[in-house]
Amino acid sequence: MRLGLKLRNLFEVEERKIEELKTSPIEFFRQILGFEPFSYEKEFIELFEKNQFIAARWCRQCVDGNTFVFLNDGTVEPIKTLRNSWFSGKKQVFRVVSTSGKELICTKKHRFYTKNGWKNLKDISIGDEVFVQNQIPLFGNLEINEERAKIVAYLITDGSFKSKGQSIKFTGKEPYISEFVAAVKREFPDIEPKLYKKGNCFDVLCTATRRGRNSRIVKNSLRIYLLSLAFIDDIPKIAFEFNEKTLALFINRLYAADGWISVHKTTKKNRFGVGKAIEIGLGSPNKQTIIILQMLLLKYGIHAKISEEHPLSHSKKKIPIHHTFYRLRIYDLKSMKHFFNAVGLIFGKEKQSQEASTIIDRRLKAIGEGKCPKVTRLKT
Repeated sequence: MRLGLKLRNLFEVEERKIEELKTSPIEFFRQILGFEPFSYEKEFIELFEKNQFIAARWCRQCVDGNTFVFLNDGTVEPIKTLRNSWFSGKKQVFRVVSTSGKELICTKKHRFYTKNGWKNLKDISIGDEVFVQNQIPLFGNLEINEERAKIVAYLITDGSFKSKGQSIKFTGKEPYISEFVAAVKREFPDIEPKLYKKGNCFDVLCTATRRGRNSRIVKNSLRIYLLSLAFIDDIPKIAFEFNEKTLALFINRLYAADGWISVHKTTKKNRFGVGKAIEIGLGSPNKQTIIILQMLLLKYGIHAKISEEHPLSHSKKKIPIHHTFYRLRIYDLKSMKHFFNAVGLIFGKEKQSQEASTIIDRRLKAIGEGKCPKVTRLKT
């Protein structure tokens, strides 16, 4: 509690300083950021309007050019594409990974906020605590048809549509198959979904219907729509423009098709003490896709950790091949609570979702009443 009060006071003091220095960008850099800006930096920050220069305390960090940053409208862009970013030369960079799953590639002069104030990376050791953004509640105003949000979510998880010459395909079980087929028929009436049995699942091929016996196949409206979208790896960029409701539905169906909720008994101590361990997760062979989803969840204040797995497979020649697989795991009590409040019970996994939600509520209540031990963050 004392540490929490101390940290809160530190933030309050800094916020007061910021208010006092709003009209003096140069002094802001000197007193708050603790460095003397170079001539080109002075010229840059003096171009800002009254309050815009405050954003520079977050932007004036040396990071890899491919680092995604949030814009004011809730979208993300690689920092190298932003008009007000600048190239500071070739430098040695380091990959910084926190126990909460956050990752950043930056130079040794990149500044992190710690319980002892701002520090450069070179002055921080493994195991030190740094503060990260708790939530980025920046939502857009885009609200697309619910059926389209579901279709896109299903296809980017357990489907394929980018290969030329191949039909749009979704592979899954019930109730996902029925919902996908119904959504396609309602939103794209020219498409004729065809089901094929595939083990315990079904393949659904989405092809355009013919008009007349000798007529050509009409253009596939679903493919035209999908190809009109811009993607960041597997995630459509419009996801960052969705309003809060549409984004929640989109994320729900991502976890419905390719996610899991595990609720199991354990005799080992875990983040919840002893008893039942709970985890909400989603996996992908594409790390960038997982990173983008991690950023989308942060809009709701949901913190997820990225883990890597290297399962061993064998080719026909029995030569060992390693394929890296990435999992996005949510097991923090408050984050899981935020997940169910914002995203809702996962479609098709309502029973597991409800069980997990009930246990989480009990745990949070017990912690609030002082019946559970405080959770300590692991250090690596």
